Amino acid sequence: MASLVWGRDPQEAHDNPYEYEAQDQFVREAKELLSQIQVALDHFTMSFHRDDRSLEKATWMLAIDLNDALLESAQLFVEKRHWTDPDFTDTTCLKKLKESGNGWKDKAAVRGGVSAADS
Repeated sequence: MASLVWGRDPQEAHDNPYEYEAQDQFVREAKELLSQIQVALDHFTMSFHRDDRSLEKATWMLAIDLNDALLESAQLFVEKRHWTDPDFTDTTCLKKLKESGNGWKDKAAVRGGVSAADS
C-alpha cells in the first residue's frame, strides 16, 4: 500500500486530527526510518578519538541526540503522551549555533530571541 502520510500537506493533517490510521502509519514509518538512521550513525561510533573537538564529531553527536529524541517522541506518540521533546529543541538550536561559527555570542539569534545588547 502506498504511504498516505509523507506526500501530504501538513495543514491537511492538522485539519483532520482524528485520522488514527494515518497517525499510526506515520509513527510506524517514522520509527522505521529513524531506526535506519540510527544504524547509519552507529557506523561512526568508534571513528572519533575521545579528545576530538572537531565539527564533524560535534555534528555526529548532535545527530545521535536528535535521532534519539525523535525516537522517544515517536514512542510517546504511540503511548498517546505526545509532546515536543526539549532534547529535540535544544539539539536543533545547538546545531544551528555550531554551524553559525559565531560561538555563544550569537545564541539569541540562533533561538530567534533578542540578545541583551538589542534590548
